[in-house]
Amino acid sequence: MSIARDIVALIRPHWLTLRGYTGLALNVGGLLVLIRLVRADAVFVVTDPAGIGAAHIGPFNTLFFMVLLMAVSGAFISTLLAVRHLVRRRASYA
Repeated sequence: MSIARDIVALIRPHWLTLRGYTGLALNVGGLLVLIRLVRADAVFVVTDPAGIGAAHIGPFNTLFFMVLLMAVSGAFISTLLAVRHLVRRRASYA
């Protein structure tokens, strides 16, 4: 696949730039969704306090919050790398 991408980059370099910008837009969109989930008071809410597992919803929300924080940090790093890649690609065209 990377050989094909390199051949396309030689023939039509702007096609890969469009792909890079699309990937960056998807990264930013995913990051916004994850940040919205992290800012929520609780992701899972008990509607029946007498139900099975209702007592364990607090620790589960805490665990899910920790997983979301790791996902946000990963998405943020991925977004920064995508920006860096696009900046380097743009500098190579100049």
